[in-house]
Amino acid sequence: MARPTKTSLGLKLGTFLPSTPILPALTGTPKIWAAGDSTTAGTGSTDAGAYRTPLDAMMAAAGDMPRQWVGTNQSPTGFFHYGNSSWTIALLTAQIATQMSTHTPDIGLVQIGRNDMTTDPDAAAALGLYATMLAQFWTSRPTMRLICCHPTPDEDATIYARTVTFRAGLTAVLQASSHYAAGLLLECRGGKSLSPFTRAHIGDGVHPNDQGYVMEAADIFPVMRNAYGLPASF
Repeated sequence: MARPTKTSLGLKLGTFLPSTPILPALTGTPKIWAAGDSTTAGTGSTDAGAYRTPLDAMMAAAGDMPRQWVGTNQSPTGFFHYGNSSWTIALLTAQIATQMSTHTPDIGLVQIGRNDMTTDPDAAAALGLYATMLAQFWTSRPTMRLICCHPTPDEDATIYARTVTFRAGLTAVLQASSHYAAGLLLECRGGKSLSPFTRAHIGDGVHPNDQGYVMEAADIFPVMRNAYGLPASF
């Protein structure tokens, strides 16, 4: 996957969030822990870097976002992460305490829930599990800045319909948290922006292709800047 630059992207970035961040700017080299299912693992991208390859390029182009990717897994491109194929919200929740203790991230970047919609038609139950997951994050790493990304669309119409319901509820779950108002919890609708479903950017019917991951990265980038305590645009 080619690494896009600020110029090649045309940077509509920074149009998604207020230009003034709520949090103070992070110092040093922040650790970023990206976690989720096979989309986070990079399935569908030619270099298995997922959105991290274009996102890292955008951060490098910004010039004010030093970073260290952390996690138990590593993609061929060198980025550490914690993406695991077929994982659900509950499976990720069970590992949060260990992951937070091991990697001590400053920023968490989570995209999870699509597989829950595959195995369980009850979006309300999945949203309850998501709220439990958030509580585990705050117990394990109370000062971490957490970005929660919406899951991507699916070619299967039934799963896609469940995902749309889940995404609508996810916004409500996130915004109900006191951490949201404090700026520690940030919402990214990256997966939602890939809707409606098309094979143009969901190449295998389930996972983004290179184009889809660039779209996700462009959505994550301004939210990541706010997580750094920086204006969304630069």
